[in-house]
Amino acid sequence: MIRRPPRSTLFPYTTLFRSWSYRLRLEKLFEYGNGFIVLSDKMKKRAVELGAPAGSVHVVRIGVDMKRCDFHPRKPEMGIKFLMCGRMVEKKGMEYGLRAFATVSKNRDDLFLHVVGDGILRPKLENLIKELGIERKVHLLGYRSHAEYLDFLHSSDIFLAPSVMAASGDSEGTPTVLMEAQATGMPVISTRHSAIDEVVLDEESGYLVEEKDVEALSNRMNHLINHPEIWEEMGLKGRAHVERNYNSVSQGKRLSEVYDTVLQKLS
Repeated sequence: MIRRPPRSTLFPYTTLFRSWSYRLRLEKLFEYGNGFIVLSDKMKKRAVELGAPAGSVHVVRIGVDMKRCDFHPRKPEMGIKFLMCGRMVEKKGMEYGLRAFATVSKNRDDLFLHVVGDGILRPKLENLIKELGIERKVHLLGYRSHAEYLDFLHSSDIFLAPSVMAASGDSEGTPTVLMEAQATGMPVISTRHSAIDEVVLDEESGYLVEEKDVEALSNRMNHLINHPEIWEEMGLKGRAHVERNYNSVSQGKRLSEVYDTVLQKLS
């Protein structure tokens, strides 16, 4: 008989993990399955903590198409353009990105922020933009096709992804936008959230701060604004990191190898 654990031992990384019935189904799945694929080292650790046999859990990372992410060193030209992208939901932390941008753009007319995406929090974010007095500097672009998004990615200077744990327990996994931004040579600023510290090389390809820390976000944004001479080196390190660990071609091969490994154990 499986005893229900106390609530404090549940892993609130997604809303599903807060469901006891879902946890029970996971235990049955781990007993039944021969191999399990996860997207990051942290997800592997979590799966093992939840009962998966360590030797059966395989990390296959999300891969991006490097051919579509043209690399070019960033240099400030006609102002500095920040970019955020994602659904306008709590876990994306856009509120904190807007507040940090308001801080760094005060008394400056050469800083701009584009936001690609839409969602239920758009009215709240629109009101916040007005409250912060940054209407002329922030452009909400709504949903765009991937091709259109890549155009904005290539024409921006610094990527901002202030992700947070939502009150519901919803969280990020390994955000593809951070991989694509780095692949194009863009310095990035994000948070120590979920497996983002595997996607972004802190102090090398970008900067990571604690969730909801507007002051730390502002400080890192200001540092990049005031030191454009470091952008190219950060971009090169980010491109190399994504090429090595998040390339769709190599990750496709990795997935095939995992299938072969599991099938060989069954034969």
